[in-house]
Amino acid sequence: MLPFMAQGHVIPFLALAHHLESTKNYTIAFVNTHLNIKKIKSSLPQSSPIHFLETPFNIIDHDLPPCTENTDSHPFDVVRKLLEATLSFKPHFKKLIIDLIDEQNGHKPLCIITDMFFGWCKEIAQEYGIFHAIFIEGGGFGFACYYSLWVDLPHRNTDSDEFLLLDFPEASTIHPVLRFTGSKAGAGKEHGISAELCKNWLDRKPCRSVLYVSFGSQDTIAVSQMVQLAMALEASGKNFIWIVRPPIGFDINSEFRANDADGTQSALEALSHGVPINGWPLAAEQFYNSNLLGEEVGVCAEVARGMNCAVLKEHIVVKIELVMNETEKGKPMRMKDLEVKEIIDNAFRNDENLRDLL
Repeated sequence: MLPFMAQGHVIPFLALAHHLESTKNYTIAFVNTHLNIKKIKSSLPQSSPIHFLETPFNIIDHDLPPCTENTDSHPFDVVRKLLEATLSFKPHFKKLIIDLIDEQNGHKPLCIITDMFFGWCKEIAQEYGIFHAIFIEGGGFGFACYYSLWVDLPHRNTDSDEFLLLDFPEASTIHPVLRFTGSKAGAGKEHGISAELCKNWLDRKPCRSVLYVSFGSQDTIAVSQMVQLAMALEASGKNFIWIVRPPIGFDINSEFRANDADGTQSALEALSHGVPINGWPLAAEQFYNSNLLGEEVGVCAEVARGMNCAVLKEHIVVKIELVMNETEKGKPMRMKDLEVKEIIDNAFRNDENLRDLL
């Protein structure tokens, strides 16, 4: 397994690795750079059955800041450089595969599972006759949109802002592969408040009375947006837990961090518990996800879009009250939440997609 070096990529890969090992008794070789493996190991029990293999990576060769082996707390231009630098993995990954085959007396690995950003891995897998799979950590809907745009380029055939995604119905067959288990293994973070303290605080609050606020491990809102959000949370009068990732260069006395880069994992966790969502898409396919959950499914009230949009506390308060209060407009959303929860429960109960993958 070879994930991209971001929390929202590594954590799903670890979850898949543990699932494959526990259900099929496969031996898992997890490949990454030295610092990332060190961080991952520190968050796993010593008895973890996952084997870790390091790939050499010299940040000086790629003009990256010190210790930049993952995307955490770095602006987009550095993330882009890091992504480009991963092309240097190719010869080292090929050598890892050769060494694995030699160690197993000529027996090839059953499968190579890599991140969507590492398309070059397919060439290596084909060269040695090994099955190759790409594990996409984001939402099926958003990436089905990307797939159709990349394959068919429908926007080139029209001057309109609206066009048909030709093969998009394929997305209807996509379902979650892994269910959230409550484990934070792989996060590799130290939090400002212990999980036990948070749990005790939550246990003292009425059911469905606490708002959870998080923008993931990679993206962050602007300073002005953060100020408006803070005032809105205070004005709403709701209990809340806010996972704060400060804007670059913004001084804030907090050590909180989150562990979801694209929002998909948090959305699935919320929906699997029948909890409505306030959406604020910031990057990547989050905009598709927010449209799907809000306009198509009806379980999300969007607060804002993007990192640079103007937003006022009054508008945010209205959206918070919509999903949390017993309002007339909020009732259909809460009913839909329960319907979606049942759909998710049935999908995991049948588990056909995971069986097909294995």
